[in-house]
Amino acid sequence: MKEETVVRKFLEKYNSYQAEPFVLSEKPDKQNRGEKDIDAIFTSHSGSNIALEHTQVSSFLNQNWDSASLSEAITPKIEEPALNGIKLFFPTPIPSKPYWKNDLPKIVEWLKTSRSNIPLGLSTHDIPDVSFRVSVFNEGKIAPFSIGRFRPNSSDTHKSLVESMIDGLKHLEGKLQSNPRPGHTTILLLELIEIGIGTTSLSDRYISWLRTEQSFSGFMPDQVWMAVTHEGSDHATFLCYRGPMDLMQKANPSQFRYGDSQYWNSVLTSGPI
Repeated sequence: MKEETVVRKFLEKYNSYQAEPFVLSEKPDKQNRGEKDIDAIFTSHSGSNIALEHTQVSSFLNQNWDSASLSEAITPKIEEPALNGIKLFFPTPIPSKPYWKNDLPKIVEWLKTSRSNIPLGLSTHDIPDVSFRVSVFNEGKIAPFSIGRFRPNSSDTHKSLVESMIDGLKHLEGKLQSNPRPGHTTILLLELIEIGIGTTSLSDRYISWLRTEQSFSGFMPDQVWMAVTHEGSDHATFLCYRGPMDLMQKANPSQFRYGDSQYWNSVLTSGPI
């Protein structure tokens, strides 16, 4: 999803929790192209101001490389008749880094020869010379071929997600800190591009880390939000990890405990991540 779309959708959602709406009044990073500046300034009719910085964090390490490599490999295969009505699902992260130009042709060839033996519905298979298991959903009818990703519910895959997001924050350029706007509410909007099926699973320990000064080298934005987006979709979910208590309670689903200060105090005192 384009940055301007994420920022626009965030503003719409943010305004739904405000008595007085904000409008996008400046795009400093676009206007000051010779310098690194923040992404957006929001202003209300009464003169309140918000300085927002948006940055992407990965669902898993090397996500951008992996997605680009997979997309390049799959494009020539989209029209293969043998793939009609098939949906492939790959785990992420894959234990051994895949080389999609080699792996995908092997998977497609296996589908061609094994299609008649693949049961209807969802099944999982070991494919010769492919280092990971592949899940196949056979619709049993004419339907577009597609690929999805899923994150197994295990400690290893969960750790990879946390590590990749922390790595993304370490490389954050700190535009909010280096371009101070006195009197502005500062918001850091982290965009997690989710891949495939399932929901984002962030550990309590990681979310607690987002709420502390150590995650931002001593500079703490007034608010920290997460935009969960999906490859190939214009849908976005927004969660508030740090901000005024009443705002967090409005913004976050009831099953999340991001607004429970007593709960987070206990998490934060339970040791380092």
